[in-house]
Amino acid sequence: GLDPVGRRSVRTVLESLRSEGKTIFINSHLLQEVELFCDRIAILSQGKVRHLGTVAELSRALNSQADLVTWELAGADPDIQAALAGHELVSQTPLGDGAVRLTVRLADQAAIDRCLDQLRQRNVSVMLLSRQRLSLEDAFLNLIEPVAQPVGANL
Repeated sequence: GLDPVGRRSVRTVLESLRSEGKTIFINSHLLQEVELFCDRIAILSQGKVRHLGTVAELSRALNSQADLVTWELAGADPDIQAALAGHELVSQTPLGDGAVRLTVRLADQAAIDRCLDQLRQRNVSVMLLSRQRLSLEDAFLNLIEPVAQPVGANL
């Protein structure tokens, strides 16, 4: 229930304690705040620990949007298609002047590196490379929705 100035003040105190090597436990439903501050998280649902680790580990464990990569590229379409061949194209949007925005599903960082190398070998300009990652809220909902019950289910 703090205003922005109060949240900043509390974060400053917590950062000071963390820099002294103190362990801080935070219990909150404000997942954006948790994501900004916490190194490790535990997600509880129906009395059970559903996840313990980092937000990145949770994203990888859920294997959802953690492997989507958005590229903004300029170059010949056959070169772009050849460099990204064998990977699932999720979306494609022309940007004008021969540029295109593509979202591609890639297995891991090594696959991203290989695609980048192949694009550059074909003289395709990489104007943007963005790896999508689940927010903590998205990851939380994906993790607990299968076990969550509708309101009033036990009435």
